[in-house]
Amino acid sequence: MMNNPLSEEYLFVLEEEIRQIIDNTPVSTRKMVASIVKQSADDSSKLFYRSLLKISQARFYLDHELVSQRLQTALTKWVIDLFHGESVKAAQTVRRQLEIGSAHARIQVPTLLVMHGMREIKRGIHGSLKHARLPRGEIAQAVNYVGILLDVALGVMTAASIQGAERSARSSEALRQFSIGQDFLAERERQKAVLADWAKDVFLAVHIPSEPQDRLLLGQSEFGLWVLHRAKLFFEQYSEYALIAEGVVTVDGLVDLAYDSHSHADRLALMQKIKHHIDRINAMLTILFDRSIEIGSTKDPLTQLINRRFLRTAVSREIALQSVSRRPFSLIMIEIDNFAELRARLGESGADLVVQKTAAILFNSVRSSDSVFSMGRETFLIIRVETNAREAAAFSHELVQGYAATHFEINGQSTLNNSLSTGVTEYDGHPDPRHLIDRAALALRNARSARAEKKVGSA
Repeated sequence: MMNNPLSEEYLFVLEEEIRQIIDNTPVSTRKMVASIVKQSADDSSKLFYRSLLKISQARFYLDHELVSQRLQTALTKWVIDLFHGESVKAAQTVRRQLEIGSAHARIQVPTLLVMHGMREIKRGIHGSLKHARLPRGEIAQAVNYVGILLDVALGVMTAASIQGAERSARSSEALRQFSIGQDFLAERERQKAVLADWAKDVFLAVHIPSEPQDRLLLGQSEFGLWVLHRAKLFFEQYSEYALIAEGVVTVDGLVDLAYDSHSHADRLALMQKIKHHIDRINAMLTILFDRSIEIGSTKDPLTQLINRRFLRTAVSREIALQSVSRRPFSLIMIEIDNFAELRARLGESGADLVVQKTAAILFNSVRSSDSVFSMGRETFLIIRVETNAREAAAFSHELVQGYAATHFEINGQSTLNNSLSTGVTEYDGHPDPRHLIDRAALALRNARSARAEKKVGSA
């Protein structure tokens, strides 16, 4: 039972514990607690967040205004529902805590912060109970009732959060293994070529006067973005990855010195140091790729893109990176238009070929630092790293235009007037990856609606 903290048997035990504390607490006491909680819930929620925001680790999860407003309202409702006087339902109470615990896992809220928050809530309710004009015996019953309900709620949340975190860890590892399952020989040569091209360009550029914003820095190059957003995914556990990341920073420091140097001899010396570090990065790169094992079991079988079940893991990683780098990233949700008509005309196998060709176009259009996911048969999603909404929209527009100019030959039939609908959204600071994914889906729905209205208007 304890190996699976959310087994039916364990949930039944928790429900029984809630029923017992309800049965052993007089209705009058439960009603009194419900009344006190309802009166003080809003103020308690404000005090709770004020207290939590004093903890620096909590600011990442709560400092965003939209999240704070939503969470404050949700917390007020949660406390009132938990102590609902006469109508407390054990099974419903447990299910609600399971949902909250799962949300904590998705957002990756540390369990210690949840426990701190629960202590604040308990302290606030106990403080309100002290001012209630009740006999000491009833106050003791109320305190016991409040304590047990909050403790059980915390236990269920924590169990669900742990299980969610374990699933996320397994998903993260599977996503890493998927990435390893791509054609690593081709990827290795591609990154080596990108690095060599950057080195060639920078060796020429340092001898030509330029503005500071025009400097060719390795960290901002295609290779640097790949190291930060993709290599981190499947190499982070290896010491060589850390050496490569450090090497990128070191090289950029030397590049800045080379740009600023007015001495030809000094520039040559700096170029030699840069070459030494580039060679070292290349050597570490070879070691990392040689360590990798080809595993491709988590690809979408039709498109060979990353399966959608790993999307939250990938978005969570980008959110964690953004909290450090403060650089934007965007999601682009994409759908093949009129897919039902295509399927009716071309048949299932023909429709599959259209999906496969579309997936190949999308995959070949993105940078190596981006990620492309299959979201369903005719729907896709791109994580566009270090890109704001305006830039992502421009990329999306180019993608749509290029796709419209492509003619597919499917089973001897030419498919003309191919088109895509896209929805673009930029990360807005909300810590839950599902929030951003839902916004991308909404943007796609809005784009489809606007397209339909335009079509009707022009008819």
